[in-house]
Amino acid sequence: MSFNVEFQITDMREEVKRAAKTQLLQGLTRCGMKMREFAQGKVPKRTGELERSIGYAVDPDDMSVSVGSNLEYATYVELGTGKYSEVGGKPVSRWTYKDPATGETRISGGQHPQPYIRPAVKDHIGTFKNILINALKGND
Repeated sequence: MSFNVEFQITDMREEVKRAAKTQLLQGLTRCGMKMREFAQGKVPKRTGELERSIGYAVDPDDMSVSVGSNLEYATYVELGTGKYSEVGGKPVSRWTYKDPATGETRISGGQHPQPYIRPAVKDHIGTFKNILINALKGND
């Protein structure tokens, strides 16, 4: 007994790549939303301006997501200032500066770091991994 079977192979690699990229971008977007939520939960709240300024951006070319704030002082809150700075601030005990928003002259001895971005990412790596795994599996 012999069988004569015909079949055709279709190259679907490009479609699979596009679908995977779409799913990964959706996962990165969900990660960005969670990162923002976690950071907003950790940020020190005085006026709420810093909390409201926290956002995220997905870069489809690099396939990456970033979270942060565009406020000038956001980095100072995260990393500290003066003698308390985690990145090597001024060693002096006090200095003066002019507040660009109000024009007031202020005196500062430095500010302790109050991290909110780094812990929002570092403390939830497992969450982000699961989001990406589910996105690539096609689960919402």
